[in-house]
Amino acid sequence: MSITEAANFILEKWDRDISILIAVNIIATSIQLYNTLKEKLAGQNIVLLEANERALNDPDRAVLCYLSTNLIPKERLRRISKLKELLSTHRKVLVVST
Repeated sequence: MSITEAANFILEKWDRDISILIAVNIIATSIQLYNTLKEKLAGQNIVLLEANERALNDPDRAVLCYLSTNLIPKERLRRISKLKELLSTHRKVLVVST
């Protein structure tokens, strides 16, 4: 399955009433998949985890996040902490990871 096909499949199956974790085994693939999903979700009611806090505080918006070992440890821990916080308040997240 190509990256575009995988992204289309994920978006077709994701109903935004649940959180989802997509794990792939190659960092380059995870980056491509995240960027493809980000492009396909542009203009929709979704916010990137890297966005400002005000955007992240909107409970009606799902959150897209990239999480992998190629991030520096401090940033990776920040993202994990933020994801835990979001999930504890029942926010819906789509995470692309390795």
